[in-house]
This record gives sequence, C-alpha cells and structure tokens, in this order.
Amino acid sequence: MGRIWMHRAVEAIADVGRQYFERPSSKSPLRAAKSLCVELLSGRGEASGTALAREVVALYEQMPDLDRLGFLGLLAEDYGIEAEGAIVAASAYAAAPGDATLSALRAAVEAPHQELLRLMNTAPGGTAAIVYMRERLVMAKGDDPALCALDEEFRHLFESWFNRGFLQFERIEWRTPAAILEKLIAYEAVHEIRG
Repeated sequence: MGRIWMHRAVEAIADVGRQYFERPSSKSPLRAAKSLCVELLSGRGEASGTALAREVVALYEQMPDLDRLGFLGLLAEDYGIEAEGAIVAASAYAAAPGDATLSALRAAVEAPHQELLRLMNTAPGGTAAIVYMRERLVMAKGDDPALCALDEEFRHLFESWFNRGFLQFERIEWRTPAAILEKLIAYEAVHEIRG
C-alpha cells in the first residue's frame, strides 16, 4: 500500500511541476530531449525537476530507434567527463592530498550523465526507462569507446542502486497479493508455474 501511495505522490509532484516549464517546440524529439536535459541539470525545484525528468523519459520512450541511439550518443559525448578538469583536480590532489582536494577530484571524475540519470530516475517509470536504455546501449555499443565508457557508467550506477542491501525477500504463498502473483506468472519464463 505504501509503494502505491508513494508512486501517486511522485506523479502528483510531476503534474504540479509541469506548469513551471514549457516543453520545447522542436520537431526533433532528440533536440527537444537535449533541451530538457540542459534544463533538468540546471537544478530547478523538486516539482519542476520531477516534471522535467518525466518529460525526458516520455520523449525517450517515444523516439524512433535511431533517435534513441542518438540520445545515448548525446549522453556519452555531451555529458561525459571533462578530461582537462579531471587532470587538474587529480594534480591538485596529488600535490596536496586532503578532504577538499579529494572532494574536488570526485566531482571532476563524475560524469554529468550520472546526475542526469539519477534525476531521470525520479520520474514515474524512470527506473524502468533507464534499464531499457542500458539494454539498447548494450546492443548498440560495439567497439565505440564513448558508448563503452557510457555502459561502464550505467553499470556503476546500477551496482549502487541494485545491491543486496535493497533486496526484500518474501515468501510467495496463497496470501500473496494477486498483483504480485500475476506479475510472476507474466514474467516467469524459466520455470513452469504449477499452482
């Protein structure tokens, strides 16, 4: 019950936030998504940020495959690590190791697409969209160094999101809610379910 309430609360926040921004009028969904990503990373309020995140996710889901691949390229190229800034921060830390220089180094080596993905995750359905985004990335990356680096960033993000500490084990029995049983039946493709 608590999860359903939280989901509705996030959707309500996103609905309220929509009034605080204008959706880009670009005919290209990729250009519109790029514009929304810039706005999302600008650090607006919680409601408008959640609404922006929902718009980015919705645009991505509506894009044709070629634009989805373009969006992944955009994440890799435009929101990757700035090498020069990372080198300067690493040199500063090497010259004077300490909390301040370490903090600056951490900030310099975290790619902006990490924050963008975290913000997109706040949208209703954001986690599923990001998982499907990585699925598309794995299929498309080949030997492209930028896309391979982006895939490593996705892997790192997922390792922090989906670790054992977040797992919740529950016995499946006759008293288990029907919605959970229906999902198990729909998605269980490995083992036959007999009763």
